[in-house]
Amino acid sequence: MTLDQYLDIINMKTGALFAVSCELGAILNGAPPPVVKSMYEYGTNLGIAYQIYDDCLDIFGQERLAGKSLGTDMKKGKLTLPFLLLLQHVGADSRQELGAMILRNDEQEQQRLLRLVLGNGVVGESLAAIDNYIGRARANLSALPANIYGSRLGLLTEYLSGQSRLLLREAVAA
Repeated sequence: MTLDQYLDIINMKTGALFAVSCELGAILNGAPPPVVKSMYEYGTNLGIAYQIYDDCLDIFGQERLAGKSLGTDMKKGKLTLPFLLLLQHVGADSRQELGAMILRNDEQEQQRLLRLVLGNGVVGESLAAIDNYIGRARANLSALPANIYGSRLGLLTEYLSGQSRLLLREAVAA
């Protein structure tokens, strides 16, 4: 899977869910078409950022803090952004072996994969990807009138940004 394919999948999954939720909220409240469009785009960008965060949480998070089972993507051999970035960082000869490790679902190999992800700049690149989509979502809010509702939507982006930084800072420290 390529990075573009991954982004298309999460756009059609979480991005679309967030987009339609935001769009419908705007429509049901009688917002003008430009605001409806901005809300749709805000939802898309926030949804993509959230899905990347959730994929990182599955790898780097702690179950007691997350409140859910983690490591399920890795156990299923699911390629998420951190693994795709890792595959880009290794040479062609290692790429096949690494891909096979991801798919084998061996617990000892999962620990090795985690160390590889932590040691190849993937954490910073994952955070940059989240920040990119959060920045886009924030930009979409500029079409909204200055009121408490737009402010609250902005706080959602701040919260996700803070949670992402906390998660990935803890991952590097571990």
